[in-house]
Amino acid sequence: MRAYYLLISLAALLAISAASMVFHLQRSRQVGPEDLILIRGLLKEYRAKTAPQTILNFRKLYPDSLASALSYQLPRNWPLGRFASQSLRCAKYRKILRRSGNSIKENTWNWTNCGIISGALPDDFFDGGNIMDASGNSYAYLAYSSGDPKYTDATWLMENITAFHITELSKVDFDEVELNSDFTFLTRLPEQKLLEILRGNEAVQTSNNILFRWHPERRFFAPDYFVYELTSLSNFLSGKSYFIETSTLAENCLYKQGSLCWKRDLTSTVSSLGTTSQVLLLGLIGLVTSLLWVLIKTIKREKLESEKRRFALEVLSHEFRTPVTNLILQIDRLNKMYSDLPAEVQEISPIIASDVYRLQRLAEETKQYLSIGRSDRVIDLKPELIPSINDFVQSYTDLSTTLSADLSRKIPAEVFFQGLQNDRSIQADSYWLGLCIKNLLANARQHGASPIHLSIKMTTAETVSISVKDAGHSVSVDIKKMTEPFFKGRNSQGMGLGLNLVKKIVKEMNGQLTFTPNPTIFTLTLKT
Repeated sequence: MRAYYLLISLAALLAISAASMVFHLQRSRQVGPEDLILIRGLLKEYRAKTAPQTILNFRKLYPDSLASALSYQLPRNWPLGRFASQSLRCAKYRKILRRSGNSIKENTWNWTNCGIISGALPDDFFDGGNIMDASGNSYAYLAYSSGDPKYTDATWLMENITAFHITELSKVDFDEVELNSDFTFLTRLPEQKLLEILRGNEAVQTSNNILFRWHPERRFFAPDYFVYELTSLSNFLSGKSYFIETSTLAENCLYKQGSLCWKRDLTSTVSSLGTTSQVLLLGLIGLVTSLLWVLIKTIKREKLESEKRRFALEVLSHEFRTPVTNLILQIDRLNKMYSDLPAEVQEISPIIASDVYRLQRLAEETKQYLSIGRSDRVIDLKPELIPSINDFVQSYTDLSTTLSADLSRKIPAEVFFQGLQNDRSIQADSYWLGLCIKNLLANARQHGASPIHLSIKMTTAETVSISVKDAGHSVSVDIKKMTEPFFKGRNSQGMGLGLNLVKKIVKEMNGQLTFTPNPTIFTLTLKT
């Protein structure tokens, strides 16, 4: 048992240590203040060592009069296709376009395109002022989308690029237009990335670049963005405690900085455990290995012992059934000549027959146990209705009295029986219950003193107790010790299995076996 206690203690230690390690690793997947400080420090170091490819300064790219247009993003409730046919728009919305509440620029655009006023748009129409139409599109983009060659000309596009909303740059063909490097970079970005810039995201990740906002804590329009190569940042973070996921579809991020996905390097997490924790981890591995080795050895040893016991039981059961069968045949012969037998033989003949049939039942139970293999129960109970509990128990008393004639002992075999005042039936397995009563009586005869009393009592409306009492004085031993296998008293000549057998049978019957000393009383309590 000590080996099992050691294994259990080791298992508990491993469980606690493993839980601690898992908790630490789980925390590594949750961002904390220290993570943000370390990430900021890495970015600061990276920027100090790496020159940006370019700096996007929107205050320089856009005139002050047009810069506010970048933050003027209206919902696009009107499909652009509705405006491609200017005649359809003018026919349907002519009354709306004459409203006095419209701005001068909006009226100029609508009246000119609807022919309400003659002539072309003024040359400075796209310069300054409100560059956005009520549709949520810029006037420059509406003009470009009209298909008029004047507004798709490369020169016009170059001169009026600042009149386009920033999110429209990806929709305009600037391939033939000579733009500066910053605008060239912006026109090649998808609309989603342009929107992230418009929102002032702290970091914007593209397929090849990473844009970091200058002074991200300041929430005002037209921020500067420092543009770096994505691979250079990824290489810089190699071997560090944190790294970035270069895929734009990254998931399970430790920290999301704009569209940039930060993750913790688990190898560095293990390294960060410290020397003590690493030693503990190695110790856990050693304990696990040792524990598995001990368990395997124990399982193999117990399996071998179990196979030995099972084989011995099979041999004994097989050899036991042969003489029992012969005895039954002899009893049948005696029964046929019963009337011719002497009176003394007639008196003991039923007792011998009863014991032989009990041995037959035991042999059959053993055979059945070996045939069904493993089971959740120790014995296979077959409950039956016993009409009279008084008659059932008293029959074993009489049998005990007769069989207790042992010339080598001076203990009287007389047993005094006291049944229920109101006899009743009981639902139980007669064989196993009888075996318990016989063993308790045998224990009283071998280790106790006369007189021996066998009594039945209803403890509750649904439980009955059967007690065996003798006048002997028990040593100071508890019921747990006495019911251990092979426990024997000073005068015992048996194998010490009787009380252990009773304990196991009573447990299988969902009953209880109790003991009180001086005088010795064993009580068997069962449900009726």
